[in-house]
Amino acid sequence: LSDIDESGLQDGNLLKWDNVLTKFVPTEGTLLDTIKVLGQTDLTIPTSGDLEMVSGAGIQLTTDPSTGKLTIASTTQANLSVDTFTADGSTKEFELSRVPTQPVDVLVHVDSLYQAPLSYTIVGTSPAKLVFPENIPVNLEVSVTFLNLDTIQTIVQDGSITPAKLSSSTYYIDTFYGDGSTDIFTLSQIASTPNQLLVIIDGLIQEPGADNAYSVTGTQITFTSPPAYNALVKVRFLGATFSTASSISPNAIGIPEMDISGSGSSGQVLGLGSSGGLIWISPASADFIYNNQTFTNASSIEFDVSSGFTLSEGNPGELTVGFTDYLTTISVTGQPTISIDSSRELELVAGPGVTLTTDNTVNNKKVTWAVSVGGITEDILPASTSTYNLGSISKVWDTIFANTIDLGNITLSEISGALSLP
Repeated sequence: LSDIDESGLQDGNLLKWDNVLTKFVPTEGTLLDTIKVLGQTDLTIPTSGDLEMVSGAGIQLTTDPSTGKLTIASTTQANLSVDTFTADGSTKEFELSRVPTQPVDVLVHVDSLYQAPLSYTIVGTSPAKLVFPENIPVNLEVSVTFLNLDTIQTIVQDGSITPAKLSSSTYYIDTFYGDGSTDIFTLSQIASTPNQLLVIIDGLIQEPGADNAYSVTGTQITFTSPPAYNALVKVRFLGATFSTASSISPNAIGIPEMDISGSGSSGQVLGLGSSGGLIWISPASADFIYNNQTFTNASSIEFDVSSGFTLSEGNPGELTVGFTDYLTTISVTGQPTISIDSSRELELVAGPGVTLTTDNTVNNKKVTWAVSVGGITEDILPASTSTYNLGSISKVWDTIFANTIDLGNITLSEISGALSLP
């Protein structure tokens, strides 16, 4: 062959085509240069040509030199089991014998028709329930296939974990030194209650609780009185602790996570049931209190804006009722101010020589004041002596009817039809 360069050819070499030399040249290497795995870093085959296969968790590798076969098998038992139900037409919830962690952990069929995981939910753990959005028609068969052993959950009973089962790193001790003024210290772990801590200051055990020696909030311990200057503070954590608090992702808590039966209906609210769990409640009425009077089981309350009421929302869900126009005080010159009280009534009283008439016509309500000199029952006196005139030069009185006119030093009177002068 004219296009092969055999110079330097050694045992184990390969002949590879060289585009520059336009011929095959000897080279070290293997038939494969790279192994690609989706989502992983590419593997470059070493010049030795050896590729080591390592079995991961749940994987078993078996080789057969006689056949040159490599067998990859799972060590996890499939353990498929099935729950079967027959619908009665009046239920949409079915209790499961195992506890799937999510809808994709089970394979669901209704009347042999596959149901997508989005068409149902898994609610609760004791027991877990398969919940459909609507009741399943009567006599239809519902089958639930548990896909693997991982769907089995074991609940550790209270008090069953002994110290021997806990790692030594489970127990923590924090050390602080007092300065006489600091009363808040930051702990290395989270404490959910003061009783979870054993606190010792200079060899003296401190009573837990805000009413005693200290309180805790998350990773902060607050002492009722600051530890003295250079006082040795030892904080021992009793039992399992956590260095960080796990935050709940947005929208992570839904109806299934709250273990509430069903999804409720429009207008319903969550309330505490007789068994201590949350249930759906349909609020039908409420009590309203006005002017110390309680209206029980009122289904609604109405405000007529045409009567002067106003209704506004300040903060979300906070309603304020007011009035557009209303009277609060009445001021009279030279008299005490009248304040309108809760009776919302103002009484007008007619004095001597004054007559009051009212008109209650819609949109024309009025009070009319009338003064009659003849109705005056008291003396008519000027505000001060020799100040005011009765009539004037241009406007004189026509006739004065009187029994006696007292001019101070002279008194004019009528006796038997004749004017009498003193």
